[in-house]
Amino acid sequence: MNAIIFNKLQYNIPKIHGWCDVEKALTLASIVIALRPKVCIEIGVFGGRSLVAMALACKEVNVGVVHGIDPWKAQVSVAGQTEADAQWWSKIDHEKLYQDYLKLIADAGVSAFVQTHRMTSDEAFPKMKWDAVGLLHVDGSHTEQAFRDIMNYSPLVQKGGICVADDIEWAQGYVKRGVEYMKGIGFVELYKLGTGAAFMRL
Repeated sequence: MNAIIFNKLQYNIPKIHGWCDVEKALTLASIVIALRPKVCIEIGVFGGRSLVAMALACKEVNVGVVHGIDPWKAQVSVAGQTEADAQWWSKIDHEKLYQDYLKLIADAGVSAFVQTHRMTSDEAFPKMKWDAVGLLHVDGSHTEQAFRDIMNYSPLVQKGGICVADDIEWAQGYVKRGVEYMKGIGFVELYKLGTGAAFMRL
């Protein structure tokens, strides 16, 4: 049965808005199938590529909910960015992106396994009662916000849980600082994953 999910992801992931490649999507789905986490959190949903991969895996094992956190607002996307990146983000139709994401979740049949939080990660953190986080995917803004996201959310990951951080070598260096923070609280790197890596909390 897992092969059916993997085939779906290989075929459909490239058609969805975003940058998550097939290898990363398959890896995230495999983590869910292997660990069966009750709570998955994704910071930075964009078009939903990586989130739908995790949600399909949750549906397959009938365990867990993926919490997708993203404000889908241009003014948030441009905050703290370099001039070039801010110009790029300002041209994105965030509302259309959000509506396309909602349609993706509905069409994939995973609505029961997804909770969407249209707000910033800073807004979501104190409002949600996160418990037993088994998989955390940090792929939001790579500005200073990335460091803050990792500091806030990585301590919520239970022992044996996984955090996947993206774009570790991003120019401003905030993701890398976050990774060093994670290592200081008991995370170890398992393997590289594209421009990021997967870490386990011991």
